Amino acid sequence: MFMNELEAMRRRIADLEESETRLRLAEQALQKSEKRYHHIVEDQTELICRFLPGGILTFVNEAYCRFFDTTREELIGFSFFSLISGNDLDTVKKAVDSLTFENPVSANEYRVILPNGEERWQQWINRAIFTKHGTFIEYQSVGRDVTENKRMEEELKKSHDILEERVKERTAELELINEELMKETKEHKRAKEIVQESEAIYRTIFETTGTATVILENNMIISLVNTEFEKLSCYSKDEVEGKKYWVEFTSEEDIEPMKEYYALRRTDPTVVPRNHELRFIDRKGTIKHVFMTISPIPNTEKSVASFLDVTEHKRANEDLKKREQELEVKSHYLEEANTALKVLLRHHEDDKIEIQGNVLANTKELIMPYIEKMKKSRLAADQMAYLNILETNLSNIISPFLRNMTLKHVNLTPREIQVANLVKNGKSSKEISQLLNLSTRAIEFHRENIRQKLGLKNKKANLQSYLLSHS
Repeated sequence: MFMNELEAMRRRIADLEESETRLRLAEQALQKSEKRYHHIVEDQTELICRFLPGGILTFVNEAYCRFFDTTREELIGFSFFSLISGNDLDTVKKAVDSLTFENPVSANEYRVILPNGEERWQQWINRAIFTKHGTFIEYQSVGRDVTENKRMEEELKKSHDILEERVKERTAELELINEELMKETKEHKRAKEIVQESEAIYRTIFETTGTATVILENNMIISLVNTEFEKLSCYSKDEVEGKKYWVEFTSEEDIEPMKEYYALRRTDPTVVPRNHELRFIDRKGTIKHVFMTISPIPNTEKSVASFLDVTEHKRANEDLKKREQELEVKSHYLEEANTALKVLLRHHEDDKIEIQGNVLANTKELIMPYIEKMKKSRLAADQMAYLNILETNLSNIISPFLRNMTLKHVNLTPREIQVANLVKNGKSSKEISQLLNLSTRAIEFHRENIRQKLGLKNKKANLQSYLLSHS
């Protein structure tokens, strides 16, 4: 009987050891799964958060903290509803409240207010997380800034993943579960459920990130793809996973640079930038310009790679540059045409002045002297009257020309031009005589000649005022 009890005890010990082994394997599988999907999340650039009813944040990733320029400690326990623009708050609350076990996913866009007062648009995919029995756990949202989409109908999509804080919380939960598993073997089933739940959560994030994302093995073969990558490559998951290498989607010119980039990102991610531009070739042979991000998953031989299609953005930039070049050519042409027009106008004005000067000079030299002679001759009263009318009308005809002429065009001598300029500047006859070293009488003589040549003799017009009005 003692031997039977001893044998039963040995079998019990063996069963316990086998149970402990299964628990350790389950724990290792859980930790491996947590690490795998945690690093996928951390290498994304989307804003990821988990929250309770009322918008109380229970988890935010690093990207969420950077966007709102706030620490994780300040955000956890804080209601993100207060960050939402007042015009959109009711819409967001209704979208969250509408999530059910049967319809757990919704998408919406709304405006948020940053700490500096700036208003930005965001797009969010919200998911309500339930147990398999339908018990609500919490909400999970993946979002991105779509302000440029609102302004330009374009957006460069970026991926984000869940933060380290949630992983720590999950790790603490798993440690507690592991302690319970070590006490009772029946918790093995619970551990399996937790693993499945964790994989489901991170798979959901992987699928809803909004950016084409893949998991790469050390030999560059693609082991896991999401739906966005299917859309980008035009291949199904079954055609890619475990069958294609990521370099098969790269243009021939970019293969070697990308291999170097991949190697550097694997060895030292700080040496090269996070994003690298390449030409991506899909199943149809279409070349797309994408930003590729490769990040190694620590403690594994795997890497996570994201592909962001910037083809339309690049095409828009090229069209803009082309338009700027065309405008520059047109501007240069208009400048040349404007210059030519100015030259033509200047020539026209010079010709006009020259014609006026010729008319004025010919009138003064060829007509006026004879009128003066006729006035000194013996004429009848009616003839003298006609002659005065003729002189007056002729003066009226040439007076518009005279106003536009400089002193050079009214037959002034160089000395008379000097005196006229000084009179125009307000100098008296005495001051002018001192400046030109002439007698005051000589200056008065020159002033009388100037008045006569300008048609001011026997008129009360002020010589200085006249010269200023015709300068």
